[in-house]
Amino acid sequence: MSRPAIASIEAAIIEALQDSTALDFVPDDQIVSFGDRPDIVDFERAVLGLPAILVVYSGSSSDSEEALRSAANIKQWAIYVCAESLAGESDARTAEKGAYAMLDGIFDTLQDNDLGLAGLSPFEHVRDERLEADDTAIIYGTAFAAAVVL
Repeated sequence: MSRPAIASIEAAIIEALQDSTALDFVPDDQIVSFGDRPDIVDFERAVLGLPAILVVYSGSSSDSEEALRSAANIKQWAIYVCAESLAGESDARTAEKGAYAMLDGIFDTLQDNDLGLAGLSPFEHVRDERLEADDTAIIYGTAFAAAVVL
């Protein structure tokens, strides 16, 4: 069995998030690979546009101290959630949703999902963390990990 490539897994994550009905309020062109948007390293609102979700491979580890070739390699993805508010606009006419709804939508989409890729275990949520907040934007990082059979 061949293992899925990092780029293939990242593309599948992005596609799943774009297809998720829980994230319909985030435009598909604002759910992208962080690597595809090098101009927004500082998360500048004017360049990024809100709301947005950025996906990036963040590293791996082995589940075996000996790192045997048969061991699963745990790969982790960081997903950055960028929004104007935490809970979103309470006025239903604007239909704005905030960072909390985005985090919930990502969890509902990825948790226990193998994205249909052979050789990939279902994703498990690792953590959420607020990274930045000011009067223009709130940025959270959330992380998911999956085992790739070597």
